[in-house]
Amino acid sequence: MKIIYNPKINTLALAVRDAHFIPLVFEARRMGKEVIVITPAEKVSEALHNTASKTIKLPLLKTMSQFSIRQKLTDLLLALKGEAFKRKM
Repeated sequence: MKIIYNPKINTLALAVRDAHFIPLVFEARRMGKEVIVITPAEKVSEALHNTASKTIKLPLLKTMSQFSIRQKLTDLLLALKGEAFKRKM
């Protein structure tokens, strides 16, 4: 949780789906951080979804090959990095 107090960090990306993380998300938002929650498309806590700055819902992974999952996560991380870079400019 200490990372949310680091002034050099503007965005947190958390791969979580349950409400246990709401206090962390809430405190990070209070500190002015953008919080992106990456979660499975199903069974995400509505309260967590509502507390985050942005929610990215991944497709059901059971139906995807391991290569497809890696590619999807790589694309997602590159997109997040690109968004952060655009905001700095």
